[in-house]
Amino acid sequence: MLPVQSIGARRKTRDWESHPSPRHCIRESIIGKASPSVKNKVARAVMDILWSEERAILDGSRERVPIAKSQQVRKAMKKVEIKDAQPYAAAKHFNMTALRLHGKEESGARKFWMGLSHFLPQGGAEYDASPTEKIYFVLEGEVTVVTSEKEKIVLKAWDSIHIAPNEGRAIRNETNKPASMLVIVTYPDA
Repeated sequence: MLPVQSIGARRKTRDWESHPSPRHCIRESIIGKASPSVKNKVARAVMDILWSEERAILDGSRERVPIAKSQQVRKAMKKVEIKDAQPYAAAKHFNMTALRLHGKEESGARKFWMGLSHFLPQGGAEYDASPTEKIYFVLEGEVTVVTSEKEKIVLKAWDSIHIAPNEGRAIRNETNKPASMLVIVTYPDA
C-alpha cells in the first residue's frame, strides 16, 4: 500500500482510502463500467447503510420517517369488485356473457388481461386460434374444450388448461347447467 501524505505528517493508508470514493463507485456501478469487485463493495456498502438504519429504527434511536406523497410509488395493487366489472363482446362466442376484470384500462395490468365468462347450457365459442396465450380456469359447472384434432377435453370445477399461441380451440358447455370460467389472455405485444 502506498503511504498518503497528510499535512506535515506521514501515515499509513487505510484499505478504503486506496479505492475511489463511494460516490464514484456507485456512479460507475450504476452505469456498468465498474469491475465486479467494485460492484460487490457498493452492494456491501448499501446493505451496511440499510442495516444500520433499520437497527437505529428498531432500537428507538431514530424514528421511521414517512415518505412524502411526491416520492411515493403508485400502488401496484388494484381491487376490482364484480359489481364494477364491465361486459364485453367476445368475438365468435354465443349464449354467454363475458366480463372484463383486469387489463390495461381496468387495473393497469400490462402483460395480460383477465375475464370472467358465464356460459349458458349449450353456449360456447366457435373454433378459433389467436396469437396470444390463454389459460382457462373453470370456477363452476363443466366446460368442454375441443382441439384442432377434434379431441374433447372436459374441464370441471377447479380444472384449468393452458392454450399456446396460435393453438386452435372451440369451447362448449354441453351440460344443462350454467358454467363459469376465468379467462387469462396475454396481450399480443406482451
